[in-house]
Amino acid sequence: MTERSQAKKTLAVTPIEGERFTFNVQASDGVEFYRVDLTSIPILIKAHSEVGDLNTFNGGCDCSHFGYRLEPLARQGAIARCKHILAVRDFYLDSIMNHYLKAEIDA
Repeated sequence: MTERSQAKKTLAVTPIEGERFTFNVQASDGVEFYRVDLTSIPILIKAHSEVGDLNTFNGGCDCSHFGYRLEPLARQGAIARCKHILAVRDFYLDSIMNHYLKAEIDA
């Protein structure tokens, strides 16, 4: 499997009960899990439009790639997300969209 196709592999994401923005993400090896907190490391994105500045969160992960390479960048204000954080953001967006689409159908 090439590095590019491996990055596109879907990772299993499981919400942690009682922790609204925290998830377990199964590692690529299928054995380990990493903990991702979407509200870790707040960042300010300077706007280049009339919308204004955006306060958001980079997210944090306990994988070594994030801890050693990406977290220092994120703490300096860069958007630096590992594949586990990206998988959780995709999962969360899909969940929100499904919730709103279901509400529209039920209305």
